Amino acid sequence: MKNRTLGNGFIFFMLAVLCMSIFFGCSRDKFFKQPKLRIISAELLELPAELTKLQVTAKVINQDRKAATVKKITYTVRFTDDNITSEQMQYEENIEIGGMDNVTQTFPLTIKTAGAVKLLKKLEQGQTLAYEVTGEFVIENALVGTITLPFSVAGEALVEIGYESFFQQPLVAVNNYAVKHINFSGLPLPLPVSVDMTADITVTNLSVYGATISEVEYLVKVNGIAAVQSETYGDDAAEPELTLGPFDNDAGNPSDTEILAAMPFTMPASVATLFIGKSGQNVSVNYEVIGTFTATATIGLEEIEFNLPLNVAGTTMVAVP
Repeated sequence: MKNRTLGNGFIFFMLAVLCMSIFFGCSRDKFFKQPKLRIISAELLELPAELTKLQVTAKVINQDRKAATVKKITYTVRFTDDNITSEQMQYEENIEIGGMDNVTQTFPLTIKTAGAVKLLKKLEQGQTLAYEVTGEFVIENALVGTITLPFSVAGEALVEIGYESFFQQPLVAVNNYAVKHINFSGLPLPLPVSVDMTADITVTNLSVYGATISEVEYLVKVNGIAAVQSETYGDDAAEPELTLGPFDNDAGNPSDTEILAAMPFTMPASVATLFIGKSGQNVSVNYEVIGTFTATATIGLEEIEFNLPLNVAGTTMVAVP
Protein backbone atom coordinates (compact mmCIF):
# COMPACT_ATOMS: atom_id res chain seq x y z
CA MET A 1 0.00 0.00 0.00
CA LYS A 2 2.82 2.40 0.92
CA ASN A 3 4.70 1.76 -2.31
CA ARG A 4 1.56 2.41 -4.37
CA THR A 5 1.06 5.80 -2.64
CA LEU A 6 4.66 6.77 -3.34
CA GLY A 7 4.12 5.71 -6.97
CA ASN A 8 1.11 7.98 -7.39
CA GLY A 9 2.98 10.92 -5.86
CA PHE A 10 5.88 10.29 -8.18
CA ILE A 11 3.53 10.29 -11.18
CA PHE A 12 1.93 13.59 -10.10
CA PHE A 13 5.39 15.10 -9.58
CA MET A 14 6.52 14.03 -13.03
CA LEU A 15 3.36 15.43 -14.62
CA ALA A 16 3.97 18.77 -12.89
CA VAL A 17 7.57 18.81 -14.10
CA LEU A 18 6.41 17.96 -17.62
CA CYS A 19 3.85 20.82 -17.64
CA MET A 20 6.44 23.28 -16.35
CA SER A 21 8.90 22.07 -18.97
CA ILE A 22 6.35 22.64 -21.70
CA PHE A 23 5.48 26.09 -20.34
CA PHE A 24 9.02 27.31 -19.80
CA GLY A 25 10.51 25.40 -22.68
CA CYS A 26 8.30 27.19 -25.17
CA SER A 27 8.60 30.87 -25.94
CA ARG A 28 6.07 32.71 -23.78
CA ASP A 29 4.82 34.73 -26.71
CA LYS A 30 3.20 31.53 -27.98
CA PHE A 31 0.73 31.84 -25.10
CA PHE A 32 -0.60 35.22 -26.29
CA LYS A 33 -1.92 36.01 -29.75
CA GLN A 34 -0.27 38.87 -31.58
CA PRO A 35 -2.14 42.18 -31.16
CA LYS A 36 -2.79 44.56 -34.03
CA LEU A 37 -2.50 48.31 -34.51
CA ARG A 38 -4.82 49.85 -37.12
CA ILE A 39 -4.44 53.54 -38.02
CA ILE A 40 -7.74 55.35 -38.53
CA SER A 41 -6.70 58.92 -39.32
CA ALA A 42 -3.86 61.42 -39.10
CA GLU A 43 -3.89 65.12 -38.30
CA LEU A 44 -1.31 67.84 -37.78
CA LEU A 45 -0.22 68.34 -34.17
CA GLU A 46 1.67 71.61 -34.65
CA LEU A 47 2.96 73.81 -37.45
CA PRO A 48 5.90 71.98 -39.08
CA ALA A 49 9.49 73.07 -39.43
CA GLU A 50 12.11 70.53 -40.59
CA LEU A 51 9.97 67.77 -39.07
CA THR A 52 6.21 67.37 -39.32
CA LYS A 53 4.64 66.18 -36.07
CA LEU A 54 1.39 64.35 -36.53
CA GLN A 55 -1.15 62.83 -34.21
CA VAL A 56 -2.59 59.56 -35.44
CA THR A 57 -5.74 57.96 -34.12
CA ALA A 58 -5.42 54.18 -34.06
CA LYS A 59 -7.09 51.07 -32.68
CA VAL A 60 -5.10 48.68 -30.53
CA ILE A 61 -6.75 45.31 -31.12
CA ASN A 62 -6.37 42.42 -28.68
CA GLN A 63 -6.83 39.14 -30.59
CA ASP A 64 -6.37 37.03 -27.47
CA ARG A 65 -9.06 36.01 -24.97
CA LYS A 66 -6.85 37.13 -22.10
CA ALA A 67 -6.88 40.72 -20.88
CA ALA A 68 -3.55 42.53 -20.86
CA THR A 69 -1.78 45.81 -20.18
CA VAL A 70 0.13 47.27 -23.11
CA LYS A 71 3.21 48.78 -21.46
CA LYS A 72 5.01 50.10 -24.51
CA ILE A 73 4.62 50.23 -28.28
CA THR A 74 7.56 50.81 -30.60
CA TYR A 75 6.49 51.51 -34.17
CA THR A 76 7.54 52.84 -37.57
CA VAL A 77 5.07 53.82 -40.27
CA ARG A 78 5.85 53.56 -43.96
CA PHE A 79 3.51 55.21 -46.45
CA THR A 80 3.72 52.76 -49.28
CA ASP A 81 2.68 54.96 -52.24
CA ASP A 82 5.91 56.98 -52.09
CA ASN A 83 7.99 54.89 -49.69
CA ILE A 84 8.02 57.69 -47.10
CA THR A 85 9.03 56.36 -43.68
CA SER A 86 8.45 57.98 -40.30
CA GLU A 87 10.95 58.31 -37.50
CA GLN A 88 10.96 55.35 -35.10
CA MET A 89 8.40 56.17 -32.41
CA GLN A 90 7.70 54.95 -28.87
CA TYR A 91 4.54 55.16 -26.80
CA GLU A 92 5.00 54.29 -23.13
CA GLU A 93 1.68 54.93 -21.40
CA ASN A 94 -0.24 51.93 -20.07
CA ILE A 95 -3.19 50.83 -22.18
CA GLU A 96 -5.59 48.44 -20.44
CA ILE A 97 -7.37 46.19 -22.91
CA GLY A 98 -9.82 43.34 -22.34
CA GLY A 99 -9.77 39.96 -24.02
CA MET A 100 -10.92 40.05 -27.67
CA ASP A 101 -11.41 43.80 -27.32
CA ASN A 102 -9.97 47.00 -28.80
CA VAL A 103 -9.07 50.46 -27.56
CA THR A 104 -8.93 53.65 -29.63
CA GLN A 105 -5.92 55.76 -28.75
CA THR A 106 -3.95 58.70 -30.18
CA PHE A 107 -0.24 58.29 -30.88
CA PRO A 108 2.52 60.67 -32.01
CA LEU A 109 4.09 60.31 -35.44
CA THR A 110 7.00 62.33 -36.82
CA ILE A 111 7.91 62.57 -40.50
CA LYS A 112 10.44 64.76 -42.28
CA THR A 113 8.50 67.72 -43.66
CA ALA A 114 9.87 67.16 -47.17
CA GLY A 115 8.31 63.70 -47.17
CA ALA A 116 5.02 64.88 -45.69
CA VAL A 117 4.61 67.55 -48.36
CA LYS A 118 5.51 65.06 -51.08
CA LEU A 119 2.70 62.82 -49.89
CA LEU A 120 0.15 65.62 -49.67
CA LYS A 121 0.90 66.89 -53.18
CA LYS A 122 -0.89 63.78 -54.46
CA LEU A 123 -3.83 63.99 -52.10
CA GLU A 124 -6.64 66.21 -51.04
CA GLN A 125 -7.89 66.51 -47.51
CA GLY A 126 -10.34 63.72 -46.74
CA GLN A 127 -8.73 61.08 -48.97
CA THR A 128 -7.00 57.93 -47.76
CA LEU A 129 -3.34 57.02 -47.65
CA ALA A 130 -1.92 53.46 -47.77
CA TYR A 131 0.47 52.55 -44.96
CA GLU A 132 2.41 49.74 -43.29
CA VAL A 133 3.20 49.72 -39.58
CA THR A 134 5.90 47.52 -38.07
CA GLY A 135 7.04 47.39 -34.48
CA GLU A 136 6.72 45.67 -31.12
CA PHE A 137 4.22 45.52 -28.28
CA VAL A 138 5.46 45.04 -24.73
CA ILE A 139 2.52 43.36 -22.98
CA GLU A 140 1.94 42.38 -19.38
CA ASN A 141 -0.46 39.60 -18.45
CA ALA A 142 -1.05 37.84 -15.12
CA LEU A 143 -0.48 34.39 -16.67
CA VAL A 144 2.43 34.96 -19.04
CA GLY A 145 4.12 37.92 -17.33
CA THR A 146 5.78 40.61 -19.50
CA ILE A 147 6.40 39.65 -23.10
CA THR A 148 7.45 41.41 -26.31
CA LEU A 149 5.39 40.71 -29.40
CA PRO A 150 6.37 41.93 -32.89
CA PHE A 151 3.68 43.10 -35.28
CA SER A 152 3.32 44.15 -38.89
CA VAL A 153 0.08 45.43 -40.37
CA ALA A 154 -1.05 47.34 -43.46
CA GLY A 155 -4.08 49.41 -44.28
CA GLU A 156 -5.40 52.84 -45.31
CA ALA A 157 -5.76 55.93 -43.11
CA LEU A 158 -7.91 59.02 -43.57
CA VAL A 159 -5.88 62.15 -44.27
CA GLU A 160 -7.16 65.10 -42.22
CA ILE A 161 -4.37 67.44 -43.28
CA GLY A 162 -4.38 69.98 -46.10
CA TYR A 163 -1.64 72.33 -47.22
CA GLU A 164 -3.47 75.00 -45.23
CA SER A 165 -2.41 73.13 -42.10
CA PHE A 166 1.25 73.85 -42.88
CA PHE A 167 0.77 77.61 -43.08
CA GLN A 168 -0.40 79.69 -40.14
CA GLN A 169 -3.41 81.84 -40.95
CA PRO A 170 -2.18 85.39 -41.75
CA LEU A 171 -3.44 88.38 -39.83
CA VAL A 172 -5.85 90.30 -42.06
CA ALA A 173 -7.23 93.80 -41.56
CA VAL A 174 -9.56 95.71 -43.87
CA ASN A 175 -9.57 99.49 -43.53
CA ASN A 176 -9.65 102.82 -45.37
CA TYR A 177 -13.13 102.27 -46.77
CA ALA A 178 -14.11 104.98 -49.21
CA VAL A 179 -17.00 105.87 -51.50
CA LYS A 180 -15.80 106.40 -55.07
CA HIS A 181 -19.05 107.03 -56.88
CA ILE A 182 -22.79 106.74 -56.27
CA ASN A 183 -24.64 105.50 -59.35
CA PHE A 184 -28.12 106.89 -60.04
CA SER A 185 -30.90 105.88 -62.35
CA GLY A 186 -31.80 108.16 -65.27
CA LEU A 187 -34.21 111.06 -65.43
CA PRO A 188 -36.89 112.16 -64.75
CA LEU A 189 -36.43 110.85 -61.17
CA PRO A 190 -32.82 109.86 -60.46
CA LEU A 191 -32.59 107.27 -57.70
CA PRO A 192 -29.49 105.65 -56.24
CA VAL A 193 -29.00 102.16 -57.70
CA SER A 194 -25.51 101.26 -56.40
CA VAL A 195 -22.34 102.68 -54.96
CA ASP A 196 -18.76 101.95 -56.04
CA MET A 197 -16.42 101.63 -53.07
CA THR A 198 -12.85 100.66 -52.22
CA ALA A 199 -10.99 99.33 -49.19
CA ASP A 200 -7.41 98.40 -48.31
CA ILE A 201 -6.64 94.82 -47.29
CA THR A 202 -3.57 94.55 -45.05
CA VAL A 203 -2.01 91.08 -44.84
CA THR A 204 0.55 90.21 -42.14
CA ASN A 205 2.41 86.91 -42.44
CA LEU A 206 2.64 84.99 -39.15
CA SER A 207 4.09 81.81 -40.68
CA VAL A 208 7.74 80.71 -40.62
CA TYR A 209 7.43 80.26 -44.39
CA GLY A 210 7.38 83.08 -46.91
CA ALA A 211 4.50 83.04 -49.35
CA THR A 212 3.33 84.63 -52.57
CA ILE A 213 -0.36 85.50 -52.85
CA SER A 214 -1.39 85.37 -56.48
CA GLU A 215 -5.15 85.80 -56.17
CA VAL A 216 -7.72 87.05 -53.68
CA GLU A 217 -11.42 86.30 -54.04
CA TYR A 218 -13.54 88.40 -51.72
CA LEU A 219 -17.13 89.38 -50.99
CA VAL A 220 -17.87 92.45 -48.88
CA LYS A 221 -20.91 92.95 -46.67
CA VAL A 222 -21.91 96.32 -45.25
CA ASN A 223 -24.42 96.34 -42.38
CA GLY A 224 -25.19 92.73 -43.26
CA ILE A 225 -25.95 93.55 -46.94
CA ALA A 226 -23.83 91.71 -49.52
CA ALA A 227 -22.08 93.41 -52.41
CA VAL A 228 -23.56 93.13 -55.88
CA GLN A 229 -20.98 90.43 -56.69
CA SER A 230 -17.76 88.90 -55.39
CA GLU A 231 -14.52 90.33 -56.72
CA THR A 232 -11.19 88.77 -57.72
CA TYR A 233 -7.81 90.40 -57.37
CA GLY A 234 -5.15 88.84 -59.60
CA ASP A 235 -7.21 88.24 -62.75
CA ASP A 236 -5.69 91.31 -64.38
CA ALA A 237 -2.03 91.09 -65.38
CA ALA A 238 -1.62 94.65 -64.09
CA GLU A 239 -2.44 93.44 -60.57
CA PRO A 240 0.90 92.29 -59.08
CA GLU A 241 1.39 89.29 -56.84
CA LEU A 242 1.76 89.95 -53.14
CA THR A 243 5.05 88.60 -51.73
CA LEU A 244 5.22 88.05 -47.97
CA GLY A 245 8.45 87.34 -46.14
CA PRO A 246 8.52 84.78 -43.31
CA PHE A 247 7.81 85.40 -39.66
CA ASP A 248 11.25 85.57 -38.02
CA ASN A 249 11.66 86.85 -34.46
CA ASP A 250 15.38 86.03 -34.36
CA ALA A 251 16.10 88.36 -37.28
CA GLY A 252 14.31 91.24 -35.60
CA ASN A 253 11.61 91.05 -38.27
CA PRO A 254 8.74 89.32 -36.49
CA SER A 255 6.41 89.57 -39.46
CA ASP A 256 6.07 90.90 -42.98
CA THR A 257 3.09 93.10 -43.86
CA GLU A 258 1.86 94.03 -47.31
CA ILE A 259 -1.16 96.06 -48.41
CA LEU A 260 -3.58 95.41 -51.24
CA ALA A 261 -4.67 99.00 -51.73
CA ALA A 262 -8.01 100.31 -53.00
CA MET A 263 -9.65 96.94 -53.60
CA PRO A 264 -12.88 97.71 -55.48
CA PHE A 265 -16.41 96.45 -54.80
CA THR A 266 -19.94 97.60 -55.58
CA MET A 267 -22.77 97.76 -53.04
CA PRO A 268 -26.51 97.86 -53.88
CA ALA A 269 -28.91 100.80 -53.53
CA SER A 270 -29.75 100.01 -49.90
CA VAL A 271 -26.14 100.81 -48.97
CA ALA A 272 -25.83 103.73 -51.39
CA THR A 273 -28.61 105.57 -49.53
CA LEU A 274 -26.41 105.63 -46.39
CA PHE A 275 -24.10 108.08 -48.11
CA ILE A 276 -26.62 110.39 -49.81
CA GLY A 277 -26.23 113.95 -48.52
CA LYS A 278 -23.10 113.02 -46.48
CA SER A 279 -20.47 114.55 -48.75
CA GLY A 280 -17.27 115.37 -46.86
CA GLN A 281 -18.32 113.27 -43.88
CA ASN A 282 -17.37 109.90 -42.42
CA VAL A 283 -20.19 107.37 -42.01
CA SER A 284 -19.92 104.49 -39.51
CA VAL A 285 -20.77 101.02 -40.86
CA ASN A 286 -20.39 97.40 -39.85
CA TYR A 287 -18.50 95.31 -42.37
CA GLU A 288 -17.57 91.72 -43.14
CA VAL A 289 -15.14 90.45 -45.79
CA ILE A 290 -15.13 86.76 -46.65
CA GLY A 291 -13.23 84.86 -49.33
CA THR A 292 -9.97 83.04 -50.01
CA PHE A 293 -6.31 83.76 -50.72
CA THR A 294 -4.55 81.60 -53.32
CA ALA A 295 -0.93 81.32 -52.22
CA THR A 296 2.27 79.45 -53.01
CA ALA A 297 5.04 78.62 -50.55
CA THR A 298 8.14 76.44 -50.45
CA ILE A 299 7.77 73.96 -47.59
CA GLY A 300 10.14 71.06 -47.11
CA LEU A 301 11.89 71.83 -50.42
CA GLU A 302 8.57 71.45 -52.26
CA GLU A 303 6.68 74.39 -53.76
CA ILE A 304 2.99 74.01 -53.06
CA GLU A 305 -0.13 75.97 -53.89
CA PHE A 306 -2.96 76.18 -51.40
CA ASN A 307 -5.92 78.30 -50.31
CA LEU A 308 -6.19 80.27 -47.09
CA PRO A 309 -9.53 81.54 -45.79
CA LEU A 310 -10.27 85.26 -45.62
CA ASN A 311 -12.80 86.15 -42.95
CA VAL A 312 -12.66 89.46 -41.12
CA ALA A 313 -15.37 91.70 -39.63
CA GLY A 314 -15.64 94.90 -37.63
CA THR A 315 -16.85 98.48 -37.57
CA THR A 316 -15.25 101.26 -39.60
CA MET A 317 -15.74 104.78 -40.90
CA VAL A 318 -16.39 105.27 -44.61
CA ALA A 319 -15.10 108.48 -46.17
CA VAL A 320 -17.68 110.13 -48.45
CA PRO A 321 -16.19 112.54 -51.03
